[in-house]
Formats: sequence, structure tokens, C-alpha cells
Amino acid sequence: DSYVPFMGVFDGQGHTISGMYQAIFVANDALFAAVEDAVIKNVCVKDSYIYGGKYCAGIVSFGVNSQIRNCSFEGTIKSWEWYAAGIAGQLLGDSKVQNCYAKCNINAKNYLGGIIGIVGKESDAATITHNTLIENCYSYSTLTPTSGGLNKGLVAGRVNAGATVKNCY
Repeated sequence: DSYVPFMGVFDGQGHTISGMYQAIFVANDALFAAVEDAVIKNVCVKDSYIYGGKYCAGIVSFGVNSQIRNCSFEGTIKSWEWYAAGIAGQLLGDSKVQNCYAKCNINAKNYLGGIIGIVGKESDAATITHNTLIENCYSYSTLTPTSGGLNKGLVAGRVNAGATVKNCY
């Protein structure tokens, strides 16, 4: 597999995608598998089901230096791996998630988040910072870790150094 992220602007213009069913038996399962230096905004995904490996999420699976604004996900996310979330599975660098919400059931091994699975990498040292901002987001989700996973949170499963969480619940 080659890494080919979406690098543009996607404006859903307030539209809703209903009934998305995705059962891809690899990593990076979401509406957008990978984004880099991108803007994803104004889209709702509802009544949807996503099943896969690492980085399962409703909107963006894996993001670098990107913005996700005014997006929502309502549905079910199941992963046999880590980093599962309603909005983004993993974010790196100077990313922003603003004015988003998730209402979902999430099952995964570890790092489950209502909004984001993990900011940064699991192996990041304290000196590596990710200036990610998570702001004005909320999650009304059920998080069920499998295989003894302990890292879960209604906003994020794990937030590494440099990230800011504001006005979220």
C-alpha cells in the first residue's frame, strides 16, 4: 500500500451522508482514510457503520497538519486494533478539530475517543509536541475497549504533549 493522503479542501456544505457501510479489513477506515495539510468541513455522517483495523473513525482516519470543522458522526465503529474515534483516529502536527460532535458506539482494543483516538504517537517522548487544538466539541458515545484496553475518553483516548483541549465534553 502506498500513502496517498487527501490534500485539498472538502466542504460538505452542510450535507448529510446516511447509511455509509464500510468494512475494509485494513487500516485507515473512515470517510477520509488519510489527510495532510487539508481542510474537511461542514459534513455529517449518520446511521453509518465502520469496521476495520487501526485508525477507524467517522470522518478522518489519520490526519497531519489538517483541520476538521463543523463535522459530525452518528453510528457504530468497530476495530480489532487501536485508535478508534467518532471524528478522527489519529492526528499529528498542527491539526485542529473544532465544532464537531459524535454520537456513536465504539469498540476497539485501546485508545478509544469520542472525538479523537490519539493526538500524537503512542511512542512520542515528552519533547515531541503536537500543536493540535480540540475545541468546542462534544461526544455522547459508548466506548468499549476490548482485550483489556485502558485508554479511553469521551473527548480523546490519549493526548500527548503540546495539544490543547478547550470547551469540550
